[in-house]
Amino acid sequence: MKVYNKKVINKVLGQYGIFEAGKKSNHIIHKVKYLAGVPELDRMKNSGKLNTDTSPVIVRKKPMGLEFEFTTGLTNSLRIGLRENQFNFWTIEHSHDIKENNTQSIIGNAALGGLFFGKAGAVAGGLSAFLDKAEHILSIEYLDGENERMALFSTTSNSAGKVYDFMMKNLSSKYKNPTDLKEQKEIKKEVDVKSGTHFSVADELQKLAELKKSGILSEQEFVIQKQKLLNQG
Repeated sequence: MKVYNKKVINKVLGQYGIFEAGKKSNHIIHKVKYLAGVPELDRMKNSGKLNTDTSPVIVRKKPMGLEFEFTTGLTNSLRIGLRENQFNFWTIEHSHDIKENNTQSIIGNAALGGLFFGKAGAVAGGLSAFLDKAEHILSIEYLDGENERMALFSTTSNSAGKVYDFMMKNLSSKYKNPTDLKEQKEIKKEVDVKSGTHFSVADELQKLAELKKSGILSEQEFVIQKQKLLNQG
């Protein structure tokens, strides 16, 4: 995703007529807050140029994808756009489930793969800082050039149903059930371990260390996962 002005994003994603654009089913207003996963926004957030806690987000369906508009002042806003062909999948998880099973959740797996944290320190406080104030997490895995990334948005229990309905109406083919995704990732991991492809104990240990440093894994969880990896090796 990239930051655009209104004129450019309409060229990138297309533009509906006034009647179609005004339909309630084509937008949700102030139902989600941005957390992490878009490099340009993360840089703005960490430098203090964007306060995502106080910047309302409007999500709009466009002919060729989704637009996310952030209000940054009385008359100012910035936009990011994601074309439909960039979506790998989207899903919604309850923060409690992520906390209880952080290494097995979609977000936990994404953190292990570096899909949204990037380099160490890219997201201040790590995932644990988000989960303390979020009830549900909307995860969108997308293609950024040749890289896979995951954008995270928080939503409340009161708004989660509306967010889900909006996403299902406009991108139902891209929805993945969290349980199915976990099973698919576990199967792939087992195949990779048995075949010896794309698996390095040293690399996985480094990822676990980064998760512990970011506060996603407790010391006890780190030790348990570390031992599992050493046993596999």
